[in-house]
Amino acid sequence: YHMFRSEFSSFARLIGNYKIWKHLQRSTHYTKVILDRVHPDLVILSGAENPTTSVSILSSDKYPRLCLCQTVFNDPNIPKGNRQSKLKADMEKDIFNNVNNIGVYCSKHYQLLKELNYQGHIYRFNYPPANNIQYDPTIKKEYDFVNFALNHGSLKGTQDSIQALALLRNEYPNITLNIVGGVSAELRQELDSLIKRLNVTSNIIFTPLFEQQIDLFHHVQKSRFAILPCKNDFTSGTMTQSMMLGLPLIVYKTAGTPLYNADHECVLIAENGDVNGLYEHMKTLLSIPAKANILRENAMQYINKKNNTNLQNWEKMVNNFQLIIDDYRNNTSIATE
Repeated sequence: YHMFRSEFSSFARLIGNYKIWKHLQRSTHYTKVILDRVHPDLVILSGAENPTTSVSILSSDKYPRLCLCQTVFNDPNIPKGNRQSKLKADMEKDIFNNVNNIGVYCSKHYQLLKELNYQGHIYRFNYPPANNIQYDPTIKKEYDFVNFALNHGSLKGTQDSIQALALLRNEYPNITLNIVGGVSAELRQELDSLIKRLNVTSNIIFTPLFEQQIDLFHHVQKSRFAILPCKNDFTSGTMTQSMMLGLPLIVYKTAGTPLYNADHECVLIAENGDVNGLYEHMKTLLSIPAKANILRENAMQYINKKNNTNLQNWEKMVNNFQLIIDDYRNNTSIATE
């Protein structure tokens, strides 16, 4: 592990102008020093949407590079009305214009890259789920619902979850929602104001990020159900993790979430942005235990079936890495598709 300080780069994001920010931020320099010390065979960036770190891949052009897209921020459906969103979008375009290998895990992101006129090679990949996720039915339940994310915000449906809980509180006064993960100071102020206005202060619990993922997975299981109304993600890793942890799950309808129910109903799906739909599904889980158990069992079967492809996912990723390295070293040709 090689660490560097990123406070200044994070602070500089307030500028909102990509060209100025790119010139001022320091993480590119730190990363370049590390890479030149290590001399890697391949530089892999996981996600192009985090300005503090992702722009560093632009300084590593002496090595073969691959960007694995967890999302594509230049999606017309993602609002870009503030400076931070504009900065992310501009930076992502810069990365796409300069990195010749992009990995995507869904057809939606593939089409978006084509619409952005991406000229490099596009690879299909899937992250195999972490093998340290263990479902433990003996963990005592302390909360009703959990919404967990690395960084909370409107695209993760954090505000929507709170609003749906406020509707539910009229019938279940002691209902609880545990919000786990990163919440910026600005967002926390907004959420506190919303919680106070909706009179659900005693129903919301904030739990900060965990240093180790295994501790997160243990804590998440202290909730009976998961509500993860992500508005843009095809699907999210937290959705898969919730199913692996035995949590009946509520999500918004995106391009990917209906696939969970292709064979059997594994999750409850509300229309994107429909807070009342979230409330109705939350009420269903609370009032019909048999429904929650069926969802849990179906989700477990879905996950077990998906896990059978883990070896294929690993092999596909390693093969992609080898293709890129061989092309860089020996100028071998990579197929267009």
